[in-house]
This record gives sequence, structure tokens and C-alpha cells, in this order.
Amino acid sequence: MEKVDGGNLMGSEVNRDIFIAASAGTGKTYQLVKHYVSIFERAFKLGERLDVHNVVAITFTRKAAKEMKERVMKSLDEKIVQGVPGDWVSLRARMVNAWISTIHSFCERILRESATYLGMDPGFQILTGIRRVTLESNVAKSYFLEHMEELEPVIELAGIDKTFKLLERMLRNDRNKLKVSRAIHKIIESREVGEKGGKVLEATSILEKHFEGITKLYDQECLNANYLDFDDLLTKTRELLLAHPRVQQKYIRRFKYILVDEFQDTDELQKEIIDLLHVEGDNFLFFVGDAKQSIYRFRGADVTVFNRTKEHFLVSGKSVEELDTNRRSHPNIVEFQNRLFSKIMVNDFSGKYYKAHYEKEIKALSYGSNSPESRVRVLFSDQADDSKEVANYISKLLQETLTFRSKNGEIEKRKVQPGDIAILLRRFTKITKYEDALENLGIPYYTVGSREFYNRPEVAGPLAWLDMIVDPLDDEAFTRFLFSPAFGGTLDEVSSLKSTGKSFYEGLMNTQDEKFISLAKL
Repeated sequence: MEKVDGGNLMGSEVNRDIFIAASAGTGKTYQLVKHYVSIFERAFKLGERLDVHNVVAITFTRKAAKEMKERVMKSLDEKIVQGVPGDWVSLRARMVNAWISTIHSFCERILRESATYLGMDPGFQILTGIRRVTLESNVAKSYFLEHMEELEPVIELAGIDKTFKLLERMLRNDRNKLKVSRAIHKIIESREVGEKGGKVLEATSILEKHFEGITKLYDQECLNANYLDFDDLLTKTRELLLAHPRVQQKYIRRFKYILVDEFQDTDELQKEIIDLLHVEGDNFLFFVGDAKQSIYRFRGADVTVFNRTKEHFLVSGKSVEELDTNRRSHPNIVEFQNRLFSKIMVNDFSGKYYKAHYEKEIKALSYGSNSPESRVRVLFSDQADDSKEVANYISKLLQETLTFRSKNGEIEKRKVQPGDIAILLRRFTKITKYEDALENLGIPYYTVGSREFYNRPEVAGPLAWLDMIVDPLDDEAFTRFLFSPAFGGTLDEVSSLKSTGKSFYEGLMNTQDEKFISLAKL
């Protein structure tokens, strides 16, 4: 394996397949951007015809794709200012059409160009967000009403509402039969129906038999409405390339270079599409990623793809390079990282592709003797719930002085502020304990992406109010709203309201209580 200095890779030959294993902070995206620009620099020097549609750069998120494109354009601006030989001005103007995007946007672009080969309308719409949820709900409702008699054993066991939700779940688990089967078992084997064990197997079997039927109906509705979801973008692209060799050859000839950032997040289907667009010697691959950062297994990404591809490059004698100098973190942080993860991510030489290994220690750039100190402190706790200890430690940190280098390069000092501190958790199941512990000490906090957000009283109240507007006869929504801080009803007041009618809504319409009259007027 060739070791590469993060700043010198641009000088390497671009007309070859390259695989870069790059640890965090070593400049993965920087290398890809540099490689992208060096491809055109080589073409300009040799007088070769090359345009933005000949070079593909793929990354994992839209935000990353946008940033990558901006960095490429900034690099082109530098070439223009420096007077580097080449038609950089014209190239920059054409960057609006560059193939720099996520894999899904890349496939969407191919399908819009070649949809007619699959008998598709190129004006298809991407099924996302509320549009997808609405379609799934409508399909589930239609299927439920049509097959209610066949689903009767499930309805008897789980009830109408839960059966309907099961049908929706069958459409929302990537239409993967194994995942759907697990979801069915999980929902049916709940506390409410757990004692009816003999019927669970029958109900599960019935629902699994309807898997194909409801997914076919969903696919037909998508076809009728000219919808494609994100999975369709990938599967239809693969279908196009496999079924139409001429179309495949067209894109192989067009895409002279295929660059993939964050390659560790690539799944089997995405890799297959890339392989279908690559012929050794006709076009060239550039993969960069870090197996240790593969975190999207829940979306189908598998570090196996990364490890097998890397091994294939090695066995084939292709270029496998390594970036191991962290340019982002303080040396003390890097040292701690090496000590900890080299013991956890151990290479047991079992040849298991699904494992990520800490193959060698990461290096760090020197920060200089005048740089602020960086420390790693480890808190040990013998309690399963360490939220109070964490909050107490943060309280002490807020009394300390922070020494840091400002944007202008000057060393400055100030007291530690709450915004300087982040708490990272493996999962959100105990998030409320940490929030309560911080709140009890008067420490302000902001929770990002908490699952408990919608359960907070100040949020749950307005949501219940919206549910009431949609369905005034929803007593459960009425109860949530009346007891929430948004209304602040007492137990006696709420009970009194219910006693004046068959439902809370009827009671609200008949009440003489001034507190409720103002609510009724709304």
C-alpha cells in the first residue's frame, strides 16, 4: 500500500484506478476536489477534449455535493487568478452542468435522459415527504377495504387500527419482505395480544401473503401517478444499464472519470451501478473513504463493500493509497483516539469483510509550543445512569477558563460557555434524564433531534390542538390538549366538561364555564 502525503496526491497520474483509505481529518474531500481539477489540468496540457459531462463526482448527501461543487469552483477561480494555462474561465462557466451530486441525483439524471428505453415518462416526480406518506396511507386504506374479509383473523387479533398500521408498515420498510416480517412479529406480539399466542402465527402468515399484493398496488399507483421513490431511482438505473447494452456503452464512453467520496457509505446496489458504468482501461475510478466511519448500515450501507473493493484493488495491482495525517485535531486528541480505538477496532485477521479495523495509528500535525493545550478527561461511573455526574461535571467546567486561538490567530481567554460543550449519546432512549439533570442545575441546553421533542408538554399541547381541528370528536386529542400547558385544565374541570356531553366536543358546545367558552369560540 502506497502512503501519500495529503498535499502531494495531485501530482499522481490521473489515468488509473485509485483507492484512497483516509482517516478522519486527513483531507478526503480535499483530495477528491484536487483530483477532479487535476483531471482537467492534464487534459488542457495534452490538448485532449474533456467537458464537465465526462467527469462524475458522487458523494453521500446533497449538502456535501453542494460544498464539493463550491470547492471545485473556488479551485478553478484560483487557477484563473494564477494564470495557469488552460481554458479555466470557460470550464467554470460550464460547471452549472457538472455531474457532482448524490448517487440518487446521479441516477435521476440518467433516467430522465433515457427513461423512454424503460417505457417511462421522463417527467416523473420524486416521491418524498408528505407526498409519499399520503400515497402509502391511501394505498393501505384501499387495500384494507378491498381485502377486509381475508384480513379478518388479523383484525380480530390486533384490531382495525393496528391492522391498518401494519399494512402501512409493509410499505414503509423499504418494501423488504424480511424487514416487513420482523415488523409484523414485533407489532402483533405486543402486550395487548401476547396472550393470544396461538393466533399470532396465523395472523403473521396472512399478512406475509398479502405483502406482494399491497406492494404491487403501491407500484401500480406510483406508475399511474408517474412517481419514483429513492429506491426506484437506483433499481430502475440498474435495470436500464442491464437491459440496454447500447445505453450502458453510451454512458461508459461519456463518463471518463468516476469519483466517489465517502465510499464507506456505499451499498451493494450503488456499487453495482458504478461497476456497470466502468470498463477497465476505458474509464477510471477514484474512491476515497474510511471504513472506520461507516455509520449508515441502517440505510443499507455496508463496510463490506469498502473492504472487498479495497482488496480487489490490491490483488489487481491497482493503486491503493493511504492518508494518515490528521490535519484537523489537536495532537492530544489524536493520541487519545489512537490509544482507545486501536484496542477496540482490533484486526483479528479473520478475513471478515463486515468489520472495520484500526489498522495503524493516525499522525497529527504539530500545533506549536504556543498553541492552547487540549485535554481528554475520562469520567468513570459505577452507575448505569450517569446523567447527574455528567451534569455536575459540566457545571464545574463552566467555572473554568478556556484558552483558544481566535480566527485572527491570536491566543485568547474567556470563561467556558454552555455552547462550548456537546454531549454525544449512542441513542436517545435516556435523553430526558440528561435534560432533567442539566435543567436542575440551571444549565441551558439545546437538544438536536431528540425523539422526545414531540412529547414535551409545550409541543404536545399545540399538536393536540391541531388533531382536534382535524377531528373534533377525537376525545384523546381533547384530553391531551386540555391537560397541556397550552390550556392548563385541572382534573375537576376536564371531568366536568366531559359530563355535559357524550364527547368533549359536545361538552364544549354545551358548557357555561367561561374558561371553556373562550375555547369554544376559537
